[in-house]
Amino acid sequence: MDLRNVSSMNTSALGTTFSGYLLGASIDPSSNAYKYKYAVVDGTTMNIDSDINKADTTSTSNDYIFTRRLLLQNSKINVNSGKTVTANLGSTDLTSMDLTVPVGLAVAASSKSTDNTSTAITNDGIVTVNRTDSGNGGVGLYVNYGHINNNANGVVDVETTGNNPNAVGIYGTNSTPIVNDGTVTVGGDKSFGILGLSYRLDKTGAMVDPSTEAYYTTASSTANSYGKVDITNNGTITMNKDSALGIYAHNNSLAAKKILQIEEQLIQMLKQQILVQLQ
Repeated sequence: MDLRNVSSMNTSALGTTFSGYLLGASIDPSSNAYKYKYAVVDGTTMNIDSDINKADTTSTSNDYIFTRRLLLQNSKINVNSGKTVTANLGSTDLTSMDLTVPVGLAVAASSKSTDNTSTAITNDGIVTVNRTDSGNGGVGLYVNYGHINNNANGVVDVETTGNNPNAVGIYGTNSTPIVNDGTVTVGGDKSFGILGLSYRLDKTGAMVDPSTEAYYTTASSTANSYGKVDITNNGTITMNKDSALGIYAHNNSLAAKKILQIEEQLIQMLKQQILVQLQ
């Protein structure tokens, strides 16, 4: 289902909302096609007004529908004050979600995006992410061509119990301004509190040409709307390993052209982030 321009949705009512949209269509729970989506949702505001546990496996729950049955794009996600999003996931969970690492919240622009203002994550609650087995660490918040705001009450807590390496608290790519007024805590070796890249990476670690992105337009390119990194930190960032970085902004368009030289250690840390690539 392609669901567009629904003005807003609340996570507390997703089961009711989508039972109406499905109009009586039945789903075979024994099907091996377990990665299907109810809908691609474009152009909405998703209000997280209930606690979300992404490990919930009850197929009719709001948590399960939000985590596994919806693909949000060109949309705004708001975590309400006092609400929590928990993504404590192991490899079995990740395989069932078609992910390589746990992710708290993620959204990307779409072909319907005219600029980066229609895609965003705003956090006034608590986002907790841990990998429950060994492997690369998780990502708290991720946006491609939008905005990320971790407000004063916002808490992003990644790999503070799992302590797996290569974790990221807040991750923005392709002209995604990041503002942290709250608290970001990230554990694990070679992890990042806030990571900003001018362009997205593919699964090989190569820069994704912005002209291949769904939201690309010639007019926006001419106006230099792509490829910017903008990070503002007014809050608190805490890392627990010496090899970790609190804030890292990287113009990987220049690196791809071999104009900008970076220490080899940082290059290796950056390349390992391909494992948190989000499509």
